[in-house]
Amino acid sequence: METNIILLRPWRDDDAEVLFKYASDPDVGPRAGWPPHKSVEESCEVIKNFFSNEDTWAIELKETSEIIGCIGVLRAGSSNLKIAETECEIGYWIAKPYWGKGICTEALRLVIDYCFNVKNFTTLWGDYFPENPASGKVMEKCGFKDTGKEVLCPNLLVGADRLVKVMRLTKNKMIAYCGLNCAKCDAFIATKNNDNALREKTAKLWSELNQIEILPKQINCEGCRVDGKKTVFCDKLCQIRQCAMKKGFETCGDCPNMEQCAKISMVHMNNTEAKRSLKDYSLLH
Repeated sequence: METNIILLRPWRDDDAEVLFKYASDPDVGPRAGWPPHKSVEESCEVIKNFFSNEDTWAIELKETSEIIGCIGVLRAGSSNLKIAETECEIGYWIAKPYWGKGICTEALRLVIDYCFNVKNFTTLWGDYFPENPASGKVMEKCGFKDTGKEVLCPNLLVGADRLVKVMRLTKNKMIAYCGLNCAKCDAFIATKNNDNALREKTAKLWSELNQIEILPKQINCEGCRVDGKKTVFCDKLCQIRQCAMKKGFETCGDCPNMEQCAKISMVHMNNTEAKRSLKDYSLLH
């Protein structure tokens, strides 16, 4: 999995030295629930025993081809939380020199897309120590919501006696108010991949459809109903979104007048999946 900036790839034995370089930092591991590495040999053992599986990826910075972090998925049984077989927990860490640069957020978005659209998980979970709010901010930027729960994670090697805050993201969070799948939207894809060619194509099409100038630089969207960037169309021009927000609806599926709504009927006539998504969402909520 990749963007223009990072590549998520399997770990290799020859990654041990750079892993030790960053995992030996005492400010990194304990924030994620594990002790600092004490030697290259220990880092090699961690790669062999914990990272060599289909659910764990090295975060490689494309510009330098250097490993700068790790992100992975814990399934039911190995998760720190009590979760169902259709759910998983996501964990990640990033090397200290790269904190605050948006790289963890970019990696998490790739894994969210993989979990929902390739592995078909229904719910993703995450947790973080309250004294590490930056980790929670990463999840919030990707649409996770605070459950209000704080629990102990006895599987952690460091911090098993400290409460963690629990976050959750459901697959349906990535549907728009009208029911369209944000993950399939060209604006979302262009943003996720920083694809300027797709931005230009989308801006031209949307300008023609809405008879208003929309510039490529305005094609930046992280999802209709999640916190983050929005295109000028989604933020200012979409009457469906504005209506649902004004009425305080989770989606248009909550509206008793949806079947009679002329605005949303134009969407559903061309995309039956959107209408079905709203019905499915209402059943789950």
